[in-house]
Parts: sequence; structure tokens; C-alpha cells
Amino acid sequence: MAMLKDHCRQKKADFFLLGEVLGDNAGYMFSEAHLDSITDYPGFKGLWSSFNSLNMFEMAHTIKRNYGEMYRGQTLFSFVDNHDVERIASKLTDLEKLPLIYGMLFSLPGIPCIYYGSEWGQTGKKEQGSDDSLRPEFTKPMPNDLTKYIKKLISIRNQSSALQKGEFKELVLTNKQFVFERNDQQERIIVALNLDDQEFTISLNENLISLIDQQEIENQGQIVLKPKTIHYFKVK
Repeated sequence: MAMLKDHCRQKKADFFLLGEVLGDNAGYMFSEAHLDSITDYPGFKGLWSSFNSLNMFEMAHTIKRNYGEMYRGQTLFSFVDNHDVERIASKLTDLEKLPLIYGMLFSLPGIPCIYYGSEWGQTGKKEQGSDDSLRPEFTKPMPNDLTKYIKKLISIRNQSSALQKGEFKELVLTNKQFVFERNDQQERIIVALNLDDQEFTISLNENLISLIDQQEIENQGQIVLKPKTIHYFKVK
């Protein structure tokens, strides 16, 4: 694998080699196989499981384990579904949280990937040992409000160096809330997730711009997160 990577890199300077790794603790795939990235199955499990169980401690633990221990200095290929697992629209127990899990996907460390059709909420489960229902043929796209929302998240990430490659810093963590910061030398982005059915108040002594709805927020000391919402706040 290393020989293949090195040969192709000589032919094309930006050649990118991705490895599908089903388990974890596979750092040797970077050091020995010279891969640029590997699939983040621990992160995938952490996302859907923490959303369904209302236990954001699981996701926080996964991030720390991935980027603070096993894969320090590397970038993983992140996803909420793919060709081998149930579609996230079938996996989540509360579909009101479907936009929120994409909000997390595009704000966490990694290289986010969208599985075709899931951008409009396509469902799909393994049936009788077959993956056919996970891999349907579509004759045309079926964009909807979820599609528009995901396009907005992609646009925000593409314009944010902090979301792409910035450091990760945990700020607030409860079972149903997760607030963290992504930062680099150019900018600071605060991501605030509230999975609860109730409002949740956080302390933020900053002047902010809400990137998703493009609203400026003057320093009020506290911000109320509405039920089942995620926010990207850029520090002014």
C-alpha cells in the first residue's frame, strides 16, 4: 500500500489515498501504509448512538480518543451513514434531530462525507442479509429542506479554516448538550448543540455572529439555546 501511495504521489502531487478500516486503533495505516485518511467508524457509532441515547458524553469520549490518543495529528474520514450501514434517517429514533446530526458532522474534526441520497433523508435498512436497500438507484435527485440545510453547512465549513482544520476545545458537556470551540490563528467558532426538548442557557461573554442564520449577537453574557437546535457562532 505504501508503494502504491508513493508511486501515485510522484505522478500526481495531490493524490489522496483513503482506506476503509472497520475497527479502530489503526494508526499504522498512516505510518506504515502511508494512507492520507481512514474511515472513522468509532466516530460514526459515537454520533448516532449519543443522539439516540441522549448521552453526549459518548461522543465527547470518542473525539478525545480519536484525536487526542489514537490518531493524534491525523484526519479521519467522517460520516453518519455509508454503503454498508443503515441510512441515518432509519437509524435515528427522532427524525427532528436529523439536521442536527449533520450539524455535528460538519463541525467536528475530520473530513465529512455525505452518502448519496442521504442529503434528502433517504431511508434504508439491511434486509435479510442484503445491502440492496442501502444502495438504491435514483433516476433523479429529490432535494428538499434538508438538502438546502446541508448545502448551507457545507458552504460555512468551506469558508472556515477553523472548522476544517482548527483545534478542538470542549466548553460545556451534559447528556443533552454539547458546546465546543474550533479555533486556529484566523478565527474562533463556537458550536452549541441542544438535543433537549427544553431550552438551555449557556454563558458566552463574546460578540458573536450566528453563521447559520447570519445574525449578529451582542455580548449579553448568556445565550438561550432553543430545543433541538445547533448553532455555529463565530467570535467577532
